[in-house]
Amino acid sequence: MRIKKLNKKCKDLAYQYGIVNPPELIPMKYSRTGKCAILGYYDHSDNTIAINKYAIEMWSIKSIVDVIKHELIHAKCYHEFNHGGHGEHFQMLCKMVGLDKETTRAVKTKVHI
Repeated sequence: MRIKKLNKKCKDLAYQYGIVNPPELIPMKYSRTGKCAILGYYDHSDNTIAINKYAIEMWSIKSIVDVIKHELIHAKCYHEFNHGGHGEHFQMLCKMVGLDKETTRAVKTKVHI
């Protein structure tokens, strides 16, 4: 199943980024806000990364991995600075691990109805 492969990739990247306790990757229900879909989020309360179920089913592995990388930086930011968000620490960590601008900004995507 695709989620197992993605979970392994998530754990490998987490170790590469210096995250000692890698988050578990779980699918989230198709979620949208207006005409935008939420791609993923990191939940520090249970150390999970939820990825949009539609994206898991329909997108290329590379595109999903980009979302995972983005969410892993949120995890690292929370573990190192005790907060998430897209602020200064998040941007600094993205640069440290070499994320490109698209992956750094990956938050929402337009949904065609």
